[in-house]
Amino acid sequence: MLRNKLIANVFYVRGYIEKWGIGTNKMIDACKKEGIPEPIFQERSGGLAVIFRFKTYIGQEIAKRAIEALNLRQKMIAEFLRETKSATTVDVLNYLVSKNITAPTHRTILRDLHHLNKIGIVDLQGQTRGGIWVLREDVL
Repeated sequence: MLRNKLIANVFYVRGYIEKWGIGTNKMIDACKKEGIPEPIFQERSGGLAVIFRFKTYIGQEIAKRAIEALNLRQKMIAEFLRETKSATTVDVLNYLVSKNITAPTHRTILRDLHHLNKIGIVDLQGQTRGGIWVLREDVL
């Protein structure tokens, strides 16, 4: 049953449907071809909803891109937190000094940690002074 002539016309013009009722199979086939989950068709409030899903959880993809854009020191901080599970700012500073990273200041490390927090890679538990930095579970 044709529910929305405007949407049907868009699919017709794009070549997704030739006549009413065959577009669903083309959408399913296109999703399979691209390796993404099949769409979900639901009837809602007298209308039809088509839900397309991503291959992967979008938050993981964003985090992956954010990590690729980090500088070497920030990547080392993330790696250290992955190994230790949690650390103070001083612990991170001592780790970087032990790895012969050019004498980062406490302020530089704090700036890096706040940046990692802002883009969703680490969380701060407690207050900034004396707080514990933790790598988010859904990252790396």
